[in-house]
Amino acid sequence: MKTICYGELMIDMIAEKVLAEADCFKKYAGGAAANVAVQIRQLGGDAAFLGKLGDDAFGRYLIENLRRFDVDTDAVIRDPVRRTTVAFVGKDEKDIPDYLFYRTGGASDTIVPEEIDQAYLQRAAMFYSSSLMLTTPTVRRTTEWILGFAKKNRIPFAFDLNLRPTAWESVEQARNTVEKVFAQIDILKINDVEMCFLLQKDENPATAGHLLMKRYPALRVLLITCGDKGSYLFGQDTGPVYVEPHEVTAVDTTGAGDSYMGAFLYAYGSCGGDPERLGEMGRFAAAAAELTIGAPGALGAMPGKVQLHEYCRKHGVPVF
Repeated sequence: MKTICYGELMIDMIAEKVLAEADCFKKYAGGAAANVAVQIRQLGGDAAFLGKLGDDAFGRYLIENLRRFDVDTDAVIRDPVRRTTVAFVGKDEKDIPDYLFYRTGGASDTIVPEEIDQAYLQRAAMFYSSSLMLTTPTVRRTTEWILGFAKKNRIPFAFDLNLRPTAWESVEQARNTVEKVFAQIDILKINDVEMCFLLQKDENPATAGHLLMKRYPALRVLLITCGDKGSYLFGQDTGPVYVEPHEVTAVDTTGAGDSYMGAFLYAYGSCGGDPERLGEMGRFAAAAAELTIGAPGALGAMPGKVQLHEYCRKHGVPVF
């Protein structure tokens, strides 16, 4: 089952302080789509990255990082003129990653449908993307085109809201844009903050999940992650399934949500999306995220199959 992950592959310059106070950054490869693809490959699944990079030093560094994890990069588009995206990442007052993007006019911001090989897209058994690929007119048009392609070819589409407010013109624009997309996708992941953003009020995740499943009837699965408070999973005829977290020491939460999504999509494909195993998939995905936050960065922190299976057996978590 090939999962084509469409989105950004960028340089994350990570600091251990709030951005305004940071004077030292360390370079990592990042971007939600790349992270999800790596996690799927780390577990033995088939994953590809689809996106656009500058043909520069950072772009070459990122491609080599993906190849190091054996992610299929055949669909990557290289731009000889525009630069690769860079994001500066600090910590907010709650120790949550805070992003400042330098991407306007860059390579990833200019990808268009005409550059994408439709025959390659036919290889997909699943697509994945996130809201960063909706933030500007050009990438939004391309994302909508890929969504249409997926629907026409009956290929499931997974989506992580992964909201980055600084990448949007306004909160209202973000909400209106993602609402239209949610009506077309099959699997949606949000966190508890994004849940409140969508409902425009604070709500219990169990109740919120039911409200959102009714609002978006095409959804097969809804995932709501709540950090160290666990996660909730909803299917069309099941839920909420609550997954209680294990106590872990967080070194760096960057990429934890992407690890969760990658492990969930791997498990979902492994069991054919069996709704009876939704809770097992959620526990497996949570275990991957727990291991990811135990190391700095994103790509290098994603657990491999042996490591994750050992962790799962230790905690009585089903494996895939």
